Amino acid sequence: MGIRIKQRLAIRHARYILLLSLSIGLFSSLLQVYLDLLDERTRQIHEIEKVLSFHTDAATQAVYNLDEDVSKNIVESIVSDKRFYKASIIDDFGDVLATSTLDKPETATWLLQLSDSMLDIPDHFVSKLALREYSYFPGRVEVWVDVSFVAKGFARRAITTAFTGLLSTSLLTLILLIVLYRGLSKPIMDISRWVEKFSSRNQLTKDPYSRDDELGDLVTCFKEAWQERDDAEAQIHKLAYFDSLTQLPNRRLLIEMLTRDIESHAATKLHGAVMYFDIDRFKTINDSLGHSIGDLLLCEIGKRVLEVIPKSATCARFGGDEYVVLLSDMGLNREACSLAVKDVASTLLKRLSEPMEIEGNVLHCTVSIGIALFPEKGNTCLDIIRRADTALYGVKAAGRNGYQFFDQEMQRVASQQLSIVEGIHVALAEQQFELWFQPQLDAKGRTTAAEALIRWRHPVQGLVYPNDFLEVAEESGQIKRIGLWVIEEACRLLAGWRTTGLPECFERVSINVSPSQFIEGSFIARVIEILERHDIPGSMLEFEITENMLIRNFEIASTKMATLKELGITFAIDDFGTGYSSLKYLSNLPLDVLKIDRSFVTNLHQESSETSIVELIMAMAQKLDLRVIAEGVSSVAEKECLDQLGCRFYQGFLFSRPLKAELFYKDLKEDRYIEHSSC
Repeated sequence: MGIRIKQRLAIRHARYILLLSLSIGLFSSLLQVYLDLLDERTRQIHEIEKVLSFHTDAATQAVYNLDEDVSKNIVESIVSDKRFYKASIIDDFGDVLATSTLDKPETATWLLQLSDSMLDIPDHFVSKLALREYSYFPGRVEVWVDVSFVAKGFARRAITTAFTGLLSTSLLTLILLIVLYRGLSKPIMDISRWVEKFSSRNQLTKDPYSRDDELGDLVTCFKEAWQERDDAEAQIHKLAYFDSLTQLPNRRLLIEMLTRDIESHAATKLHGAVMYFDIDRFKTINDSLGHSIGDLLLCEIGKRVLEVIPKSATCARFGGDEYVVLLSDMGLNREACSLAVKDVASTLLKRLSEPMEIEGNVLHCTVSIGIALFPEKGNTCLDIIRRADTALYGVKAAGRNGYQFFDQEMQRVASQQLSIVEGIHVALAEQQFELWFQPQLDAKGRTTAAEALIRWRHPVQGLVYPNDFLEVAEESGQIKRIGLWVIEEACRLLAGWRTTGLPECFERVSINVSPSQFIEGSFIARVIEILERHDIPGSMLEFEITENMLIRNFEIASTKMATLKELGITFAIDDFGTGYSSLKYLSNLPLDVLKIDRSFVTNLHQESSETSIVELIMAMAQKLDLRVIAEGVSSVAEKECLDQLGCRFYQGFLFSRPLKAELFYKDLKEDRYIEHSSC
């Protein structure tokens, strides 16, 4: 960074000092000249008067005696002094006894004229001659002064004073310029070049200035400030690129590294892999032992990963309990890369499954690993990570604690699921869902209830059944909105049917409630709000819940069921016999109905093995004072067998398929289901 000479501090300060010195020098010179002027004026007048006084006695005698020769000598003696160019002795009658005149001086220079006017000395002096004892004045002596000659001495001294002042000021300025340059400007330029060099190389060199003064303090302060900046940048870099808990690289750094690897591998033909994994059932550990134990577990997982992966690999924490391992150079082709990655994944699974003792708790963990290889033509960094994540969910679906490589079928399934998720959003917004009903009949053939079943009227695919979208809705969390819509729509239809009239035998609508919806904190308040909005008694609703949900959330479920029972809502266990029911749980819950799963009803007859199971369920329900409904009744033989086993409530294709709401209500009003029940 160049600085023009006239802009340098030394030059600028020298300029200021020169102006100041000149001003002070000029003032002091003028003062000295002025004082010399006063002194010179006084001295010259005194000298002139002294000369006249010296010749007064002799001139007095000469005038008194009218001695012209003596008078002549006196005036010649006076003009011999160069200050005078004329002298005369005159008697008391005005007669000139003697006179002496030199040539009149030529016109003086402007400087002498200036000096003459400054001295302001009279050019004509008169000295009276007196005989004091007689009080008589016999004559006088007159002299004419060469003022220019008198001013010459003063002018020389004034010039000398001014020149000396100018010279001393110039020398002082030069000395100060050198001192300022060496003591200020040069060190500052050295410091500036030092800073420039550091800025370009980003490293400090030898100190350019080491004296214990202000500039030394400046260098020290700069070094301290730069060190603080380096520390701050390092801290910012750490916060930006490393996880604060595990100290592992974070998502941003991993993505940057993977992006560079993809670009370089495209040229070198090397192959690498991304392993995306998370801890199986980590939420259970967090919820049961607390987040502090969970945090320590995350740190321990990170340490163990670093122990087993290659030195060239990078492990990053992506967030929560998710980690990504970047294996950069694993082979020259996909086959070699796949084999090497399998070894790493197997070793990682084994190491992470070993017991971990954390704060006195022995934890047994497993992980699910999804693997994606790179480079792949046209795939970006995020595409590779997304593929590994998709493979991870494939491991979850297969039972966890394993690894899978990504394949295109996974991509197809993932795309299909994403399409369903987006479609559900649109369906909820555009009222594409419909509520259908399948009747539930008693032994007399009366429709006492109906199960509400959702259908999706897709604008392109047509009618979509629950099995094709509810599982995705459960995983995406959309099941809660869908469940509320079902309850809202069922109550709306019930309100309309009550207005137009319902058979006395019809008691309720049965609605399937998902586990995530049922345990949600606001579920009861939402149900109450819907019932009040449509003026429907709670006794007209029955919630079907799964036995697995009851066992996993027993305390929450029992509390909520008791609250909803106070509203008149009844509860049924759906698909009973397919889960892991406990009689203890069943006996302590406010249940009303057991629904025998269709898998036990299909092809049911007296000699089948399912007969014993159904008979056992019926006996247990009788002991617990629960109603039993058999699902999936599709033949007369199945119904007759159920009758003989004591079942009195049925649901299935034998009586009716699920119907649109308006068709169901029409058939309900006309009692069309009775004829099927007597088959």
